[in-house]
Amino acid sequence: RPTLTLLRAAGLHDPAADLAQAERLGVATADAEGTVRFRHPLVRAAVYADAPEQDRREAHALLARPVTEPVEQARHLALAHPYEDEATARTLMYAAEYARRDGAPDAAFELAGLAARRTPGGHPAEYADRLLMAAEYACDAGQLEEAGQAAETVLTGSGSARQRVRARLVLLRNAGQALKGAQALIEEGLRDADGDPEAEAWLHHWAAVRGLLCGELEDAARHARRAARQAAVAGDTDTRIGALATLARVRSLGGEPVAADVALEEALALTGGADAGPESWGLIRMRAILALDSDKVTEAQERVAQLLTEIGEFAGVEEVMATLVALTRIQVRAGHCREALTTAARCTRAVAETGVQAAPALYAAALAAT
Repeated sequence: RPTLTLLRAAGLHDPAADLAQAERLGVATADAEGTVRFRHPLVRAAVYADAPEQDRREAHALLARPVTEPVEQARHLALAHPYEDEATARTLMYAAEYARRDGAPDAAFELAGLAARRTPGGHPAEYADRLLMAAEYACDAGQLEEAGQAAETVLTGSGSARQRVRARLVLLRNAGQALKGAQALIEEGLRDADGDPEAEAWLHHWAAVRGLLCGELEDAARHARRAARQAAVAGDTDTRIGALATLARVRSLGGEPVAADVALEEALALTGGADAGPESWGLIRMRAILALDSDKVTEAQERVAQLLTEIGEFAGVEEVMATLVALTRIQVRAGHCREALTTAARCTRAVAETGVQAAPALYAAALAAT
């Protein structure tokens, strides 16, 4: 969507005059803001497809200079340099990180994947790191097949134990709640992680989540405590918070509400409190679930409704889905059945066009229908 101003900055002396003939022929036009548009997308596609490769590359290189938006600039650079180039790869990774922070995980996945492909063959560690980031962004975007392919590529090809651990974490995340058969994946990861407290913390946390989902509460608690300890040693606050939140849920399900509250309060203290933004979202949701376990239904509903308003469009689809499922459960317990059906339908829509595991959404829909 170039403007006449952008085209002039890219090197055209008088873009309005250049556009005049195209306007007379009904091919393209410019609106009141100076944005150039083709009359039909097929014309646009044909012009691009018919242009010689060298001309396309030169056009992208010219446009990359005046464009200031990081994602668009990076795409132009990638298309201007369709070969291995470390400087281009670094620019693409910066743009991918920018896109994810801006709430565009699809674009982040695309750009990180381009960065991996532009990485020179003599930089295998950087290639694997960029491919892993692409896999993580694909998870954020609900593109599970693409995430799994990227993770498997690293798992089979990397000589780094830590990178193989990270690849397994992507595969565990891809599994969603279907972790019963993931024991071998976790055990293999722990062998690779031996001596690396941070990597051990990651895998012990996943083992705790698996135990929680499989009803193995004592194992889950043991792994959660080990994860929290190793994360503290490594200085990994995020994993420590997650492990403590999982421990809180395990204790609550085990009929120990006081121990659950202690674990959750410790986790909240590490985030800076309930107003800490995205870092505290999962804990706020957990606090609501613990309130629901104790039959404090009104408190639980208020917490989750407020959280849903706060996260808005900035969270990934998994975060939104988890919050909607929690709200559905609470509304059902409160006897607000019509509202529960509406929330469950919203949850279904949130995952309908993504590859995210639909089981939690189906559970919410079934619970509301019942």
